[in-house]
Amino acid sequence: MSKILLIGGSGYIGTFLLPRLIARGFCVDVCDMGLRGHPPGPVRYPFPYAQLTAQDLEPYANVLWFAGHSSVMTAINDPWGALLNNCLELVALRSKLPPDSRLIYASSASLYSAAVSDQGPDLPLSREDRDLVVNINAYDMSKFVFDYIAKGFLKNFIGLRLGTVSGCSPNMRPELLFNAMNISALKERRVRVANPHAFRSILFLDDLFAAVHACLLRPALQDGFINLASATMTVGDLGGQIAEFHGAAIEMMPSSPTYSFKLDTSKAQEQLGIMFDGDIAKRCVQFTAEMIPARPV
Repeated sequence: MSKILLIGGSGYIGTFLLPRLIARGFCVDVCDMGLRGHPPGPVRYPFPYAQLTAQDLEPYANVLWFAGHSSVMTAINDPWGALLNNCLELVALRSKLPPDSRLIYASSASLYSAAVSDQGPDLPLSREDRDLVVNINAYDMSKFVFDYIAKGFLKNFIGLRLGTVSGCSPNMRPELLFNAMNISALKERRVRVANPHAFRSILFLDDLFAAVHACLLRPALQDGFINLASATMTVGDLGGQIAEFHGAAIEMMPSSPTYSFKLDTSKAQEQLGIMFDGDIAKRCVQFTAEMIPARPV
């Protein structure tokens, strides 16, 4: 099989994808600075991806990018770094790749966000062709600018617009919505819920892997963006289902300015053949089984 470069292969998403890609016969190299360690072990390129040369990149038919400033707070605290890491250096990476190599990268469903105070209960599902007007924060703007450049100027790319990623990985992110609710239910017998009327589309890691794998098996897939989400519901509904599963109490937290988004995933289902699994009780079983033997968080 052709070689793959996984940028961000030591992170939350990358450490989940890497062993599954290898198990399916792909030859995968990793580029990662290791700011959160290297759970899979030593990597081929242990430095910022911006330092990769055209010669380094020449062997790879596909480059998977799950790196950069990957949280809102990281981007807010370092907005110029977010612009560089999530946009300008990613444009430079695409320019260094061979023309027939493909970039498959993490965009974000937060680009569709609407303020909870503005959207009401009838927020529509967002399709990939929806016009975007993004002015929320440095994270969303850095993601939007790269998507805009990719659409207008780049070739051979797939932007995966990810819902809130959820589930266990070797390099855990316990603060993510589904993860945090399950961890507090397991450790404290309570689930904290803030902004219960806000909508979220969440994406479980194995559904994300299925989408990445499907993209790799479809070299003729048209350039563009693909929404990925396993389930869509309000934060209150999600917390209620998790609390019910664990027999935990719900602790209501003060509301704060926040946002909502709901993804239409019909394109992923039609073009990638993805069957998303958003059964929350089943996902809680899976999370509990994987979390208990994992390292403490």
